[in-house]
Amino acid sequence: MSQRDGLASQCSAPTQTSTLTSVSPASQPAGSNTIVITGTNLTMATQFQLLGNSGPAATATTVSVNAAGTKLTLLLNTSGVPNGTYNAWLSQVSCSPPVPCPGYLPNAYTVTAAPAAAPPEQYTAVNPARILDTRSGLGAPKATVGPHGTVTLTVAGKGGVPAKNATAVALDVVAINPSAAGYLIAYPAGTTRPGVADLNFGAGQTVTNLVVVKLNGGKISLYNAGSGTLDLAADVAGYYTTKTGATFTATSPQRILDTRSGLGAPKAKVGAHRTVALTVAGEGGVPSQGATAVAVNVQALSPTATGSLTIYPNGTSRPSTSALSFTSGQDTAALAVVRLVNGKVSIYNGSSGKLDLTADVVGYYSSGGATFLPVGPTRVLDTRSGVGGSGQTVLPHAAAVVPVTDVPALANASVTAVVLQVTVISAQHAGTLTAFPDQTNVPGVPTFPFAAGHTVTSLEVVPVVNGNVDFYNGSSGTIQVVADLLGFYAQ
Repeated sequence: MSQRDGLASQCSAPTQTSTLTSVSPASQPAGSNTIVITGTNLTMATQFQLLGNSGPAATATTVSVNAAGTKLTLLLNTSGVPNGTYNAWLSQVSCSPPVPCPGYLPNAYTVTAAPAAAPPEQYTAVNPARILDTRSGLGAPKATVGPHGTVTLTVAGKGGVPAKNATAVALDVVAINPSAAGYLIAYPAGTTRPGVADLNFGAGQTVTNLVVVKLNGGKISLYNAGSGTLDLAADVAGYYTTKTGATFTATSPQRILDTRSGLGAPKAKVGAHRTVALTVAGEGGVPSQGATAVAVNVQALSPTATGSLTIYPNGTSRPSTSALSFTSGQDTAALAVVRLVNGKVSIYNGSSGKLDLTADVVGYYSSGGATFLPVGPTRVLDTRSGVGGSGQTVLPHAAAVVPVTDVPALANASVTAVVLQVTVISAQHAGTLTAFPDQTNVPGVPTFPFAAGHTVTSLEVVPVVNGNVDFYNGSSGTIQVVADLLGFYAQ
């Protein structure tokens, strides 16, 4: 990661002997991967190599270093390197491995087989349908979910998802009235739980976020990583298969609704229990015919009461689902993927107060776009630890630049967009985050807002132009950013 308009990397030759104490991760599939090494006197001029029995096997490129010179992020290309365990060496340190020296670490890194390419998948949007509610016993026992508790949910055959052939599901997951702050992890049932967050919540705060989860045996698991209890709900938005469905066309964010200005709806706040019918076909880059669903970032602005939005196909019965939950007085955004009927979607204010609404198109589904390929989840950015070439906060009005196509699964694909769970942490001041393709102008519409001191996670679809994605901090303070790659669209 680099920072635009922020801290520039300084390159200088090492003046003291560098030491090497660890390599993390210590094992990765063959391909282009990010690693973080720790030691002392590390600089942007540090030269890192993997050594095999016959000499150097791979060389890394430096990305960034922390101010103390103890943590260096590198891009290590092991494409074509045989599987096995290798020694790590800082080649500028004067010694002759394997003789012990401060810049040499034996058996430090293992190259495993590159993952098999996943088959491309297509998407079918459905009318939103609730398939889980622990308050009523729908889909799971009628009971709050305890600290570090897991709910295993059958998805296949539920909520419009076919009983067979569905490979992944798009769900709006709702954390309801948690007794302590924490986060949720959604993952395929029966598999190792990943160390990523799909939804963050504060004590007493009901939060909704869209997740895309691969199915295993037709099921997924939802893990409460918090120290308190909570209820859970989940609403199906659509599903993926390798057989049939629609493909995706990513667009630059284009605003098609703003009730503050009268764009797409009357210039007026949306009243309690009122609905906005929004025309999507022919707007914001969506074709006037042929689009079956739309991906849209929706914001609830200045709500006067706590509540939720239901976003559903126009002309259909309003379901008892939630696509976005909000707290009185707090701006909130969420990505929604909605089936189009009559070229429109409906947005219902389920609160007892008024609010303004915006909606920004980020893509649409039709017969002529890109197919989806799931990966990971794979962490591509964590400014706290250095993953993604970071190790520093994102400065005010600066952008973190992250190479998303360095993930091996994306290396040879014609990537048009990536699907990311993006989290803002430790914000000093309230503001907005904008995710957009590198080497393009910062869009005039932000991706999602955040409040000072709050942790916010949101699923985002971001077009890819040159292999990099930028995350622009639109606040007057620093923030930390984490991004986990869930999949990508490719032609």
